[in-house]
Amino acid sequence: RCSTDGNKRMASTTTTAGRFDELFLRAAGPAGGIEALLGEFFGFLHRRTDFYVVHEGVAGASYRAGFAKGQAEAMVLRAFRSFPFKALSDAPPKETRRSPQRKATTTTKVRYTDEGKQVPIGNGGVAATHTWTQTLTEATALFEVPKDTRAKDVRCDLSTTALRLGVGTDDFLLVNDKAFYERVSPDSTWTLDRGPGDRASLVLTLEKTRESWWPAIFRDAPDDETIDTTKVDSSKKMDEYDDKTQAAIRKILFDQRQKAKGLPTSDELTTDDLLERAKFLPGSPFLLPQHSGGDDEEEDDDDDTTEDRTLHDPDRPTAATSRRDERGGEVSR
Repeated sequence: RCSTDGNKRMASTTTTAGRFDELFLRAAGPAGGIEALLGEFFGFLHRRTDFYVVHEGVAGASYRAGFAKGQAEAMVLRAFRSFPFKALSDAPPKETRRSPQRKATTTTKVRYTDEGKQVPIGNGGVAATHTWTQTLTEATALFEVPKDTRAKDVRCDLSTTALRLGVGTDDFLLVNDKAFYERVSPDSTWTLDRGPGDRASLVLTLEKTRESWWPAIFRDAPDDETIDTTKVDSSKKMDEYDDKTQAAIRKILFDQRQKAKGLPTSDELTTDDLLERAKFLPGSPFLLPQHSGGDDEEEDDDDDTTEDRTLHDPDRPTAATSRRDERGGEVSR
């Protein structure tokens, strides 16, 4: 718990001016304004310190904790008055005052290349205000928001070239008119996603107008918030391709398996099937000869055979031999 010596505490706050600015800026956005921030701060003092503990305040007495009546209020007033009032002209620019950025928190360890760029995580990376992932066709950015954020609390001005995104009051802008790395589709959208515990995220889904890998969501991202696009996982899931491309991929994979097994490829199988069907088509050179004129051919063969026997059989009587026998004499042939 805090010390009860108010003077020491006052000295501490005046000698560390600006030390906790980033911490207060991160707390101011979700709080929704200065009054709410003060309420949260004094609530912290009430819950976790002895700031609201009151003792009798007897002079010379020693107390383990707390303050004499009115002492705590005097400390607050003294702290307030320790800083001078400023004219309106001396106030910070309006955009600076209303643009504290909520830093993205992630448990994923970010690794960097030798060139100082991030090694991709989910083909995306980690930025000061968001984490993001991407495919060839879309990019998704997650912005952490207060857990009680409602859709009507979100102010999202989403165009095809830039984004202005805020939550709650005008004092808290997540993104202030930043240009996208490339033009996006007008179909891009945002949703609120409530995670476990006290976490909530605003999910921005950007439809790309062409297939490409982005180094960052926004064009003006510093080098340490951009990714090395040469290290993205450029493989795509089968269902991310159109039907024609999916069919071509399946054909290639089938042919590779067939070749590994020593079997015909899809093209060879198609060719064999066509040839098999062609064998039985009329006029096919693969058909056996037709037998419609077979009887005549057989008769011709018989005649030739008979003629051969007539010419070459010496034992068969000829017409001349018959006449000689009838006359009983020789007859010249």
